[in-house]
Amino acid sequence: MASINQSEHYNLRLPADYVGPNNVYAISIASEGASLTMYNGGFTPASVYPALPPLQSFSAPCSATTFQIQVQGEPWFPRALIRMRLFT
Repeated sequence: MASINQSEHYNLRLPADYVGPNNVYAISIASEGASLTMYNGGFTPASVYPALPPLQSFSAPCSATTFQIQVQGEPWFPRALIRMRLFT
């Protein structure tokens, strides 16, 4: 999120540290700017859910492919162009 925030000049106030597995981040991008909203997902996996392996550190960034989606709306609904990056 930090690299996209910087490269696209969104000026979002991103959390400085990892805030835990229950947080869901929603970035809203409009012509007048972007905003970040964080939600507490309240996720509680079942006790039979397997333990996750420890996080790995990587020496090289992921490759990203940029793609666009054109959304056509009803006359009362604004049209939007969504630009996303698919990380592989």
